[in-house]
Amino acid sequence: MVPAIAQSSRERFWELAISQRWGKTPCTVTDTWWRILAYQVPLFDQRTQNAWGSIDLLGCTVEFEPCVIELKKEPGVKKSGGTEGTETPLRIVLEAAAYAVALREHWAFYSLHWQQALQPFYHEPRTNTTPTNFHLVAAAPAGFWLEWSPWTAHGRNKLTNGCWQAMKDLCDLLDRDGYPVHFVSLSGSPESPHTLAVQPLRLF
Repeated sequence: MVPAIAQSSRERFWELAISQRWGKTPCTVTDTWWRILAYQVPLFDQRTQNAWGSIDLLGCTVEFEPCVIELKKEPGVKKSGGTEGTETPLRIVLEAAAYAVALREHWAFYSLHWQQALQPFYHEPRTNTTPTNFHLVAAAPAGFWLEWSPWTAHGRNKLTNGCWQAMKDLCDLLDRDGYPVHFVSLSGSPESPHTLAVQPLRLF
């Protein structure tokens, strides 16, 4: 069981559960991640000590390429009984991209830590060269994706077809530059990490 975490820190709750679920057990679902290596990974600026924030979860693919995972929690609940999603799918992609670009730019610093984190999973010597791809994973519980889907009033009112097309164009550009984007739906209960499951989404 995961330790008690305040509901106000719901995303941290999910992060810890995901780390426990796939930290030791590989994920065999394609277009997600293979292993979770760490959560709340800080990206430090020497002048301001953490001005860049922290990566929610850092994983790797089966080819040992980094997966920068940006996680969002379930939508909030209104007093009226409905749900309300405030952070859009685009924001997840942009946040993951910002962290991945910073990670790539400072790979010389993070490389040693990366090799150490991967050591339990391979035996052949690895070079310290910068990986070809830094994968961006937009992950959230199924309720988050439903909230923004065209089948809900919230999704229809907030995101037009033009918005989705613009995000597709952005994802295509990121993929071209070595930042493949993956969308992942989470199910199960973070209170019981062994129940968690992932399902890749085909948004476009």
